[in-house]
Amino acid sequence: MSRSVDDLLRTTLRDLAVEPHIPADLAAGALARGRRLHRRRRVTTVAAALMFIAAAMVPYAIFQRTAAPTDPVGGAAANSVHAPAPELIRLTAPAWSRVRPYPVPGDLRVIGVGPRGSRPGPVENLVLDPATGRYRSLPASVLASSPSPDRRYAVVTDLDVPTQWGIRDLLSGHTRSLPSEVSGNATWSATGNRLLLTRATGFTIVDAATGRTVHHEVDRAQQMCDDFCGYAWLSGDTEVALPQAYRFNDHPARITGLAIFDARTGELLRNDPVAGAPVGRRSWSPDGRLVLIRPDTPGTDQVLIAEAATGQAAGGFRASSADFLDDGSILGVLGSEVTRYDAGGHPIETMVLPEALAERILTFGRG
Repeated sequence: MSRSVDDLLRTTLRDLAVEPHIPADLAAGALARGRRLHRRRRVTTVAAALMFIAAAMVPYAIFQRTAAPTDPVGGAAANSVHAPAPELIRLTAPAWSRVRPYPVPGDLRVIGVGPRGSRPGPVENLVLDPATGRYRSLPASVLASSPSPDRRYAVVTDLDVPTQWGIRDLLSGHTRSLPSEVSGNATWSATGNRLLLTRATGFTIVDAATGRTVHHEVDRAQQMCDDFCGYAWLSGDTEVALPQAYRFNDHPARITGLAIFDARTGELLRNDPVAGAPVGRRSWSPDGRLVLIRPDTPGTDQVLIAEAATGQAAGGFRASSADFLDDGSILGVLGSEVTRYDAGGHPIETMVLPEALAERILTFGRG
């Protein structure tokens, strides 16, 4: 981008920031581009930036509301009292531009932007640079990425060898290869210093800084996960969980509970009666009492809030992804909406994302 365009963008953004009701927190990003557009990268970047500056005048909505309790399938409880319609407060959307981290409910920021679905050709992956605090693109060869919560590392896959995973140091640019037998699930610990990998015969813990890898083999009797094989961290990052499922003849597999293992030794500690697969990177509440699960109904976007000790549902909502936050609230994403819920699944605030972000896979963290 030329110096004159840089100056124009800075001037425009400063003007927007002082307008009434326009937040100063403007964020940065870029639209997905195919390989055939690489030669026109500068022109595309200028056009996209100007478009999103203009979009700063388009309102989004934040809802502050109290809703009726929900039953396990997301409907109103039988004995609930209908709450009044929420008051709609219209604000001005911050532009998706190369200035500051994009804010979302829960005092979080968008720290990673990746492709949605299986689009043909390479798609730009953005990460929030830990050195500059601004967004930057990963190399064009990166097919997908998952930044760590501390923004220091990212799990990446390569366009040319999509079965090969690696940990990329976002400060140095160095990428360390991960074990080739990873079966498709990699989850960061809450601190971002360790990575949990799912394998066909157990799980692996990788130290992000040193690359030290520890494999844990799991008895086949506890590896009965069928279509739901994916290990997840519990709160505290000292234990991991794996759904236990069975299949009867040609019927869909059913989850009967969660097997809980010691993350350090691989020892089976207990079986929790939670009939669902953990959702998101932080499925357990900070106190370990609740867990976000996906029912074993194929194709559902329903998320249940279950008591870890009993498996009893304490609430629910619809989301494509959901995570507990440090204060015990929950952040969920569904389509273009990012919603923060209380521990019972009642919405607290909802933010409508700009179109460019609604079609991407987002990672949230502290900016």
